[in-house]
Amino acid sequence: MDELCRHVRGGYSPFGGIQLLLGGDFFQLPPVPDPFYGDSGEFSFNSPVFHYLHVFRLTEVKRQTDPTFIEAINQASQGVLNGPVSGYLETLSRPLPHAPNDLQVIHLYATNFEALCHNADCLTQLEGEWKIYHSQDEG
Repeated sequence: MDELCRHVRGGYSPFGGIQLLLGGDFFQLPPVPDPFYGDSGEFSFNSPVFHYLHVFRLTEVKRQTDPTFIEAINQASQGVLNGPVSGYLETLSRPLPHAPNDLQVIHLYATNFEALCHNADCLTQLEGEWKIYHSQDEG
């Protein structure tokens, strides 16, 4: 985005001198590389242009009121679970409902390709005739 803005504005300032307001949770899962689009999967804050930004860290949890759960969120976001928090999270564990077949269980994959392969495999296992719908999308 920085390179595009510099090119459009014809300048050397970060983002071509355009003032931007960027928001995000940098404690989320790491980006997944996508070589098809030339995306290396790097965190945005590893970019040299990130050092030119003013960073504000929000620290007040608004959606939760249980102090132990808030501490669990904070520790998990930093990748460290200590002491009572770890035990507390184990008390939240629930068994998955029985699924009649593998098609109804949630699967998590690290890449889109793995998910696409799984979905394609599941589609081939479905019974019934294929139906094809054609659409024309605009936007």
